[in-house]
Amino acid sequence: MGLFDKIKSTLKDTVNEKLNELGLNENENEQEEKENVEASNEINETVSDDRPTSVSKDAEWNDANGEWEVGSYDDNGYKIGEWKWWREDGTVCCITNFEEDSNEKSFSFTRFHEDGTYSQKGAYVNGAQQGTLYYQGSENNTSERVMEGVPNNIYKYEIDWENGKAVARRQWDKNGTELDTNGGLLNPIKPNNIPENAIWNRRNQEWEMTSYNKIGEPINSHKYWRANGSLFEEIKYVDGLKNEVRKYHPSGNLANEVLYQEGALLIESRTMIDEENSDIEFPKGNLPEGVIKKTYTFDPHGFMTGWKGYNQENELIIDEQLNLNMNGSLVQTTYDSIEAASEEWNQKGDSYFKDMNYFVDQFYIENHPRVDYEPQDERGHMEKYIIEQLEKLNQSNQTDKLRELFKPSIDPISDQFWMATGKRIENLVVFNNHLYTTVNHEVYKIEENDIILEDGLIFIGASQDKEHIVKCTTSNIIVVNASSNETIFAFDYPKNYGQEVQEKFPNLTTGVFENPKNLHIKDVTFALDQSSVILTTLEGTFKISENGSSLIFPYFNAMDQYITERGEENFTIGMNYNYTTLSNDEKYIFFTAQVGNQDAMTQTKEVVNENGFTFKNKKFDATGYEICPSFFNKNNQLIHGRYQPAQGYGQGGDKTFMLLSDLETIGDESQSLVTDDTPVIFSLAGEIQSFSEVNDEIIAATNKKYIWKGLGNGNKLEYCFLGGSMNNGNVTSMELSPDQSKVYIGTDFGNIFCFSFLDKDERGKNLLTNMNIKDEKRYLFLHSFEPMVW
Repeated sequence: MGLFDKIKSTLKDTVNEKLNELGLNENENEQEEKENVEASNEINETVSDDRPTSVSKDAEWNDANGEWEVGSYDDNGYKIGEWKWWREDGTVCCITNFEEDSNEKSFSFTRFHEDGTYSQKGAYVNGAQQGTLYYQGSENNTSERVMEGVPNNIYKYEIDWENGKAVARRQWDKNGTELDTNGGLLNPIKPNNIPENAIWNRRNQEWEMTSYNKIGEPINSHKYWRANGSLFEEIKYVDGLKNEVRKYHPSGNLANEVLYQEGALLIESRTMIDEENSDIEFPKGNLPEGVIKKTYTFDPHGFMTGWKGYNQENELIIDEQLNLNMNGSLVQTTYDSIEAASEEWNQKGDSYFKDMNYFVDQFYIENHPRVDYEPQDERGHMEKYIIEQLEKLNQSNQTDKLRELFKPSIDPISDQFWMATGKRIENLVVFNNHLYTTVNHEVYKIEENDIILEDGLIFIGASQDKEHIVKCTTSNIIVVNASSNETIFAFDYPKNYGQEVQEKFPNLTTGVFENPKNLHIKDVTFALDQSSVILTTLEGTFKISENGSSLIFPYFNAMDQYITERGEENFTIGMNYNYTTLSNDEKYIFFTAQVGNQDAMTQTKEVVNENGFTFKNKKFDATGYEICPSFFNKNNQLIHGRYQPAQGYGQGGDKTFMLLSDLETIGDESQSLVTDDTPVIFSLAGEIQSFSEVNDEIIAATNKKYIWKGLGNGNKLEYCFLGGSMNNGNVTSMELSPDQSKVYIGTDFGNIFCFSFLDKDERGKNLLTNMNIKDEKRYLFLHSFEPMVW
């Protein structure tokens, strides 16, 4: 009797007992049961007549399971000892040994394929899988389903269990070669031609030989081989960026060659060659018959301009010229005159933004008419022409004419263009009449339409009052008077993590201090004590003065958590985020950082007094969500963010809560910064990259290119969307001008937006916004272009 039959029988007995107690089990029920038993006996008798000779004479047919079975029960009706089952055709399907007094919860078993080989075997103890369970396929037809859902080339596998929990797994093919869970080779024999220092990559199923410098940048040539030793791919790097990529067919012949400009961002040329019986796909498409080689050509800015097709004899069969956007999705229009292009661009742009704002208003304005159709910007066919005019008019210093002819908008220009060409805007330092920006380890000064490279600088910052500028050069840090440009101090960069760290970890070696660029500078400011600089990097925050440097974050007693993952000899801190915020009176300094890739946040604040830095309150918070910058409002209260990512599909998007903490009320170092009483100023979707205060309102920049402004506390927030696809491109920095008349926003796709604030009853034009702002100017920093103004 199987487990299901036993449960069914037990339920039936219980029901009959209750019916008997209630006097409801009448004779007709007994008669029906008798008829069912007789019918069952007739079936068993019929089957018994066809009993295969391999089946025990004592076995009985179990109609529910469709199997012969034989075995014994104990006094309580539980199976005990050896039980055996046969299929209808007489082949053994299972043998199980049940332990005494285990109520069928402890047993060992073996199931078989029709050919007599086992399909699975193992044991249960107290109802839980225990020990090793073995699984095996069959080379013959089988009704066993043990290999369903397992990769086809896996023939045998084992799973180790401890108290019902799987703790290890192994698998092999028919030849006994060990595989991974996906059916890939686990530890293949290294072919003779593979270099000794090449290692096997299980995930990619290939041998690989790579090299990196001390800060983890790829260098030299990286090679990858198939399991059998044939060269698959070779990548050459220059300055940490891809320069050449070549893939090879199993025969050793070239299959694909890509040459890059500006690293992996812009392609210079591409060649693809077909070959039979290759594991590298050749994009055939609608090709003329016989084409086995394709070469593509690109202009200096990465737009594909054409392709050629060749046959086996390397004879040119097709030569096609292309005029597409960078995404390769739209044919581009050429114009007889710039005036004609201007008229189409501006008319369609005005119409798009008018309709799009009306569409979005329905989500923010009560009783607004419903609009089902979302307007589309229909200027994508002008992308290449507009890019050409941007460059041409900037080169001839006609930037004012450019803005008049073509109102700024990134929407019609494909995300592919911005992602391929845009340089990351690292930071902004804004004065009333000019600003500085750091772009890819270069610093530019911007005054109206002039963009001037500051030779020798790799980063720039300022004191909070903007009276001093901090210039990070390739060799030292210089503090100058903002008005007179007179040098006040010149400080050396940190040389290491400090004596305490070195003493605790004597084997510590790191390359981040050998070149200031390797420190990944996030911010630098001149303290009001006018004797020290606070340098914030992804490797930690340092206080630097004439007396040297000291690591002030992360604090010394938290170092162990950083050492654990990386190993002492190659240790660098390398935080994903590190924000340092000084209070207006510089009495407090507040840190927010992320230790690992996802969690283990370290957050602290310190008091700055005449003796330097003293911890007043510090908190190690392993939530993993506090990765937002912070600022102090005009009342010297801390505004900080708590980022909460989406928990799963369908559970809502990412959110950031902005909280207010009065640091004067925080007690000793054991007191948490955030309590149940900590007020939430407001919350919004997305991850905040920067936020500040303007005219008693908070203005915040988030990822996915949104700017928000408002009072919070449940009040309506105003928005501005910078344009393009919501899923590509982020805000990296935001700063207000000292007089708070303008806001500047930097992005990771090479744009700096300058918006000025309008009167409350005015609404920005040619922007997707309900905010009182005006698009004053845009600055573009793009690969393969000189800096441009729009």
